[in-house]
Amino acid sequence: MVKVSERKHPHQKPKELIKALIMATTQEGDLIVDPCAGSFIVLEICQELNRNYLGVDLTFREMKEFLATK
Repeated sequence: MVKVSERKHPHQKPKELIKALIMATTQEGDLIVDPCAGSFIVLEICQELNRNYLGVDLTFREMKEFLATK
């Protein structure tokens, strides 16, 4: 479990859970759509697992911060 103090977003799920779900349900090159991207953990996992990604959220601040660190 991700401690509240370590979360990038209030609804962030554990990275390993997201990774296991993506690995179990997709193949390399598949497109993952995340309509509530929030912390962009799904994007990070997609990059690691060679999946394409389309994500949106209500603000651009999180995306700008994510891109600045990658």
